[in-house]
Amino acid sequence: MLGSRVLGSWFLRTIAYAVTAGYFLFRPKRVGASMNLYRAVFPGRGRLFYLFCAWRQFADFTATYCDRLALDTSGEIVAVEDGWEHLEARIQQGLGGIMIVSHVGNLEIAARLFGRKGIKMMLFAGERDPREVARQQVKAMTSEGLDVRVASPGTSTPFAGLEALQFLEEGGFVATSGDLSWADPHRRVRVRMFDREIMLPGTAHLLALLTRQPLFSFYPIRTGPGRYLYRVSEPRWVKATSRLRRPEAIQRSVQAYADELASVVREFPWQWHIFEPMLDAHQEVGPEKNP
Repeated sequence: MLGSRVLGSWFLRTIAYAVTAGYFLFRPKRVGASMNLYRAVFPGRGRLFYLFCAWRQFADFTATYCDRLALDTSGEIVAVEDGWEHLEARIQQGLGGIMIVSHVGNLEIAARLFGRKGIKMMLFAGERDPREVARQQVKAMTSEGLDVRVASPGTSTPFAGLEALQFLEEGGFVATSGDLSWADPHRRVRVRMFDREIMLPGTAHLLALLTRQPLFSFYPIRTGPGRYLYRVSEPRWVKATSRLRRPEAIQRSVQAYADELASVVREFPWQWHIFEPMLDAHQEVGPEKNP
C-alpha cells in the first residue's frame, strides 16, 4: 500500500500481475479448472485458446483487486446501474429480500454503493477455511455497512438462526453466494449449465420459499479500469403449493439462476472468477436449452 502511494499505481499493478503470473505458472490444477470452464463456455476450440482464456480470467481477477486497492488510496470508481429500480421499489416500501451474489466482478467494491445508498445488507460467505477471507476485505466491507458472516464446511447454514429472519423482517437484504459455497454442502441442487450438470447452492432459494421474500441476483461487473456495471435482476418468487412440491420449486428457481448466470458469463466471459472444477468435461448431459 505504501509503495503504491510513493511510486504510483503502476507499482501496485506490476507487483499484482507478477504474483498472478506466478499462480498461473505454478498452480496447474487451478489453471486446468479454468480451462475446463472455458471448454464448456466455448466448445470446440483448441488447447491454446483455452489456455489464453484461463490467463484472461486470472488477469481480470487481478484487475478487480487492483481497483480495490486503488480505491483505498486515491482512486475513484465509476458505476452504471442496471435494474436498480427493482431494489428501490422494495426499499421504498420498507421491505427487503434475498440477494444472490456470484463470483462475478468485485462484490467488495460494490459494497461501497450499498453503504452510500443506505441499504441494509447482511452478507453470508462460505469458504473452505474462514481464514481465506482476508481480514482487510471483511473490514472494508463492514466499514461500508455490510454485516459479513463467514462459514466453513461442517458448520450449519447461517440461515438456521433467527438473526437473518429478523434482519429480513426489519427491511434488510440478506445476501449469499449462488454459485459456489463451502458451507452447508447438503443443500446443493443439480441443474444444467453449459451442456453440463452442475451442483449449485440451494440455501438462498429455500430461504426465499420459507420467508416468502423475493430473490434478486446481483452482478458487480467490471467493464474497464475503475468502471463497473451494477446489474440487478427482476425479483423472482419461489413458491410451492405443498410441502411435497418444495424440492421441485427450489430446483426450478436454482435452474432459473443458472440460466441467468450462464447468460452473464457469455456476455462477460472473463468476469466469472471460479477456479474450482465445477464444469468438468465428463459432466456433459446433452444439448443445452437457450436461457
